Amino acid sequence: MPRSAAYLLKLPPLAQAVSQLRVHPDAHLLIHYPGGDEGTLWVNELQSWLVALGVSSELMELIPGSSKQTVIEIEVISRNGKSVTETVIEAGEKQKNNRGGVNP
Repeated sequence: MPRSAAYLLKLPPLAQAVSQLRVHPDAHLLIHYPGGDEGTLWVNELQSWLVALGVSSELMELIPGSSKQTVIEIEVISRNGKSVTETVIEAGEKQKNNRGGVNP
């Protein structure tokens, strides 16, 4: 994960998720992260950065078990339970797909 808020704001997946939360103030985040110690450390740091950017931790639901060990999946869910947007952060890869895979 990045070590500065300025860098974090440049990551399209996170910028999109934070933007969608502002557009849909009744929404919340589902964050699927890799299991194990490394995944837990990664998601805890991400959560801390999101809080530093003004996202309430109460709006984040952390769920172990992302689709791959190198991926955190962030989904913005509206109050009625529908997905507003879904983004992906991939470790060790540059932005490569339309879902927003980035090098954290």
